[in-house]
Amino acid sequence: ILIFTIALFSVNAKSQGLGNYVEMGLFAPDKLLHLSAGYVITSTTVLALRAKGMPIEKAMGWGFGSAFVIGLGKELYDNSKSGNKFDEEDLLTTMLGSLVSNVTIAICWGDVEIKPFKKYRPQL
Repeated sequence: ILIFTIALFSVNAKSQGLGNYVEMGLFAPDKLLHLSAGYVITSTTVLALRAKGMPIEKAMGWGFGSAFVIGLGKELYDNSKSGNKFDEEDLLTTMLGSLVSNVTIAICWGDVEIKPFKKYRPQL
C-alpha cells in the first residue's frame, strides 16, 4: 500500500509540473525500484519461512538479512561495471523497503495489536 501511494504521488506530482522534485530523493524511479525490491524480497522470504514453520521473529530477521545481502550484491555488481558506482543510498532504500515489509508483517501477523485490523488478521 505504501509503495502504491508513493508511486501514485510520483505520477501525480509529475502531472502537476513537479518533475524536478520527483527526480530527487525517495521519489526517483530508481529509488522506488529499490524500495519495492526490498519489500518484495523480505515479504517473500518471511512468508516462505513462516510456511515452513519458522517463528515470525526469526523469519523477519532472515527476511531483513536476505534483502541486505541481495541489495549489497546488486550494488557490488553495479560497482564492477564501468560508468556505475556503489550507491549507499540505493542500499539504504532497499533496506527501508525491507523495514516497511517487516512492519507490515508485524501488524498483520505479529503481536502488534491494532484494533480495527484485528478481525481481519489472517492466521499463518
